[in-house]
Amino acid sequence: GVTGKRADALVRLGRAFADGEIPDWPVGDAQVSAAAEALLALPGIGPWTVASALLWGTGHPDAFPAGDAALLR
Repeated sequence: GVTGKRADALVRLGRAFADGEIPDWPVGDAQVSAAAEALLALPGIGPWTVASALLWGTGHPDAFPAGDAALLR
């Protein structure tokens, strides 16, 4: 049920984590910024995905996925 583009993005993301290009639990603003930049550099990963990952994946207090329909309601 996953599109080819999404599957490719997930594989690239997994490789980036495995290679240490993205910290597995960013702590502090510098590390969060580096993780966000590394994620955005991956094809298929956009600002909404990064903000969602930081909000729900790490609980980062400043992450907000603008445009999320559920949050806007």
